[in-house]
Amino acid sequence: MFKQLFRESNAMKIGLFLAVIAAVVYVVGLLTPLNSGVPYAPGRLVLGYVWTFLRIGLLLMMWAWFSSHKTWLVPWYEEGMKIEVFSSTRVVRIALIAAATIVFAFVKIPVLGWSIRTVAPAFGMMYFGFIEGVFGGWIGYMLSTLIVGGYEDPLMMLPTSGIGDMVAVALFGLIYWARIREEPSAKTRSSRYFIALLISFAVWYVDIIAHSVGYVGAAMVIPYAIQYLAGGFMVLAIIIIIAIGAVEAMNRARRKKATPPATE
Repeated sequence: MFKQLFRESNAMKIGLFLAVIAAVVYVVGLLTPLNSGVPYAPGRLVLGYVWTFLRIGLLLMMWAWFSSHKTWLVPWYEEGMKIEVFSSTRVVRIALIAAATIVFAFVKIPVLGWSIRTVAPAFGMMYFGFIEGVFGGWIGYMLSTLIVGGYEDPLMMLPTSGIGDMVAVALFGLIYWARIREEPSAKTRSSRYFIALLISFAVWYVDIIAHSVGYVGAAMVIPYAIQYLAGGFMVLAIIIIIAIGAVEAMNRARRKKATPPATE
């Protein structure tokens, strides 16, 4: 499947190229004076942007997979139909997910001080699709950072806000669309949700730790590793559970509405 996507999808080619180049530049950058100074020093911000391009590459690759399933983009798709990626309906949905992300940013876990703003993009990715979840979440992250505040990153890093979390959201969403969405058994769905959560957390955790080496410095890696292992999993689990509950409820209502009433 990967080989076929690589041949047919420009997004897959660009994403893979971007991820590989960014990874190489990042590793080389760690051996230069960029990787010096206090957390968020100018050189470290450069490394932070370099790592962001790796994340964008991963998102492009996941978009290539998602968009290769035409019925995921348009449920009523027929062969030869032209698909408008940023339709007016999708733009409205993106705005709604962005607004919901801001609202959830006000809800924080007292022990950690982290918000659960990722609930909205996780729901958007599962219920609507990749574009709504990722773009709505990214825009919502930037706006919530400006409106709600409480985030330690320098303002010049605002365009990168949330892109790391969107990688985890997109990955969880892809597993949902491929392995969970059409599964009729609630028990099987539950076990697959749990597996998807573990996979998404593992990818998110490796991403955070690798990013922290250059972004905040090697001295902070161990504290970050401890904090994000326990706290990160707890917050991600809460976020995903809330999003799953909303999606399951919406899907149940949609199926009930679509089922014709029994005739006497």
